[in-house]
Amino acid sequence: MASVKPKKILAVDDEEVIRNFYRDSLTMKGYSVDHAVDGLDALGALWDSVYDLVITDINMPRLDGLGFYECARTRFPYLKDRFLFITGSPPGTVESLYGPERIMLKPFKIDELFDMVDRITAAPLDLQLEQDGLNRRVAQRVLCRNDCFMTSEGSTTRRPVAARTQDISAQGLQVRYFGETVMAGDRVRVRIGGTEASAGFRFKKDGQVVWAHGMNHVVCAGVSFNEPIPQELLNSLKSGAPVA
Repeated sequence: MASVKPKKILAVDDEEVIRNFYRDSLTMKGYSVDHAVDGLDALGALWDSVYDLVITDINMPRLDGLGFYECARTRFPYLKDRFLFITGSPPGTVESLYGPERIMLKPFKIDELFDMVDRITAAPLDLQLEQDGLNRRVAQRVLCRNDCFMTSEGSTTRRPVAARTQDISAQGLQVRYFGETVMAGDRVRVRIGGTEASAGFRFKKDGQVVWAHGMNHVVCAGVSFNEPIPQELLNSLKSGAPVA
C-alpha cells in the first residue's frame, strides 16, 4: 500500500526555542515541518515549497507576521486561509482584521494547537491549487546558469545589476548577485543572453523581486514574472539549447 505524504507546515518565529517546539510537537503528530526566522526568510521558503499551513509569530524583525501575510497572500493566493497567527496581543487587536479562527493567543495548550492545525489543514490543498492556478513553484523549473542583468524600475539611477541565474520556471526565476542594489519588493526588468553593453539581449522579462537574502554581500533572490514565459523556452533550457 502506498504511503501517504505528510502535510507540510512552515513555522515562522524569531526565537529558536519556539521554532524547535513547533518542529518537535508537530513532527510527532505526523506533519512535515520547515522553519524560518522572520517574514523575509519565510518568503524565500514559500518560493521553494508548497505548504498546507503557515504558522507565524506577529512581532518579528525585518518583516513582521502581518506584513509577511500581506505579501504571501498576494503572491500565493492558495495561502489566504492557510495562515495561523500566534500572538500575545490582547483580544481584538488582530482578530478584527483576520478573524478569530486563524489566531491563537499565548499562552496556549498543545492540544489547542493540534486542534487548530488539524482544522486548517483539513481542506484539500490540491483542489485549492487547481482553483487558484498552479503555484509557480509547482510548475516545472529547470537549472539555468546564464549571466543576466536586472534593472530596478524603482531606482533613480536605473543602474543594471550583474547577476547569475540559478533556475527558471514559467512564472519566475532565482538569481545570485553581489551587493544589495535590488531588494525584495522592487519591480525589475531581467535581461538574459548578451552583454550589458550590447543591445542584443535575447530574453527580456518584467517582474518583481519576491524575496532576497544573503551573506557577505552575496545575495540570492527570487523574481516573479508579471507574465509567464512560453513553454518552448523552458524546453530549450532543459535541453541545454541557447536562450532564444
